[in-house]
Amino acid sequence: MLRDPAIIAALLPTHAFLFILDRPFLAFVAMGAVVLSITGAEALYADMGHFGARAIRAAWFFLALPCLTLNYLGQGSLVLDNPSASSAPFFLLAPDWARLPLVVLTTMATVIASQAVISGAFSVSREAQRLGFLPRLTVRQTSEHEGGQIYVPSINWLLCGGVLLLIALFRTSERLATAYGLAVTGTLLLTTTLFLVHARTSSHWGRGRIVAMALAFGVLELAFFAANLTKVVHGGWLPLLIASSVTFVMLTWRRGGEVITERRTRLEGPLEGLGSFLAREKPMRVPGTAIFLHPNTPTIPLALRVNVHLNKTLHEQVLIVSTIVENVPHVPASERVRVEEIGSGAHQVLLVQLHFGFKDEQNAPMALLGAADARLHHEHTQAVYFLSRITTERSDDPVMSRARKRLFIAIAHNAASPITYFRLPQSRTVSLGSTVYL
Repeated sequence: MLRDPAIIAALLPTHAFLFILDRPFLAFVAMGAVVLSITGAEALYADMGHFGARAIRAAWFFLALPCLTLNYLGQGSLVLDNPSASSAPFFLLAPDWARLPLVVLTTMATVIASQAVISGAFSVSREAQRLGFLPRLTVRQTSEHEGGQIYVPSINWLLCGGVLLLIALFRTSERLATAYGLAVTGTLLLTTTLFLVHARTSSHWGRGRIVAMALAFGVLELAFFAANLTKVVHGGWLPLLIASSVTFVMLTWRRGGEVITERRTRLEGPLEGLGSFLAREKPMRVPGTAIFLHPNTPTIPLALRVNVHLNKTLHEQVLIVSTIVENVPHVPASERVRVEEIGSGAHQVLLVQLHFGFKDEQNAPMALLGAADARLHHEHTQAVYFLSRITTERSDDPVMSRARKRLFIAIAHNAASPITYFRLPQSRTVSLGSTVYL
């Protein structure tokens, strides 16, 4: 740059506008390659939940952006001075003795950048699961202080297999760049769209402000996305295939879950009929506390039905506990537990709702232990947890295609155990249930 300071003029947007006016079609195609110069910036925001917006802004404006600007201007100056350097301008900026250390440095940078993407995949999959689009996933907290720092083993191994498959299919980074450009521009366009929907529905922005934002960001992102669509046959098909597959899995799980819930509800019976059911079965009350984990449905837990019907016993204190995931990151501890009494006398049970944010750990025993309600002051170390275990089998009912039924059952068999998911004590947890046909 010192040898050719005129390269600083490359920061002026007039060069891009003149290029578009002079050769519009060539400029449109070139946008598919130009977009690669801004990719990676979005990976910073995958870590925003871990470090906060202030740290991300500081890292971008005071470190990443100045360094990228200097680097790109240096590469431009090098190519103008030596056009043959366009084959690898980044590495050719360094002297011969520094090439190998630079390869090591870029490899380390790749590992660091992948960490942000992997962490983002963990967070997004957990939030999708909390919203009912994926089955229960085994989630491990990796920090005692930061709730967003998690490890999801199944997603980690899925990413590992995907990376190895990509390497086998594309072999070179140049070929992979075509797929990467379409994935990133699609992400940018979707993010802007979702933000505008949020701004309209939640922040109540005016229509003029929405249109101005859409024109300022959406038009440019749409142009980048359209330019990358020209690369579909050269590798751009990959992100489209992955996105379609993930969408198919999520919609299949959502639809299958709705069907199973409907049929499970019919099998369990309404919660209002619990008193008449207990009066009919005449169970013997035994000392202790029984906690029945139950979905947020107004039905009798299947495990309770089976236990009373087969064993003819009912614990002295019975809690029907359901977990509700709110569409907020965190629910304060003071608002987490809500208790309601169902029935009276010998047939009285407590209906407990545990409210969690989609980033909160759903630790049922800890939530019950921290409840301020005096009716929940039972001996946790002696309480027995009951789980309603549903076994899903395929039927000839045309609610879903056979392929989607097989997929749903396969996913259900590999879902995380509720014992692990809700942090239940394994030695005091009993599973009872029945078969539901899909």
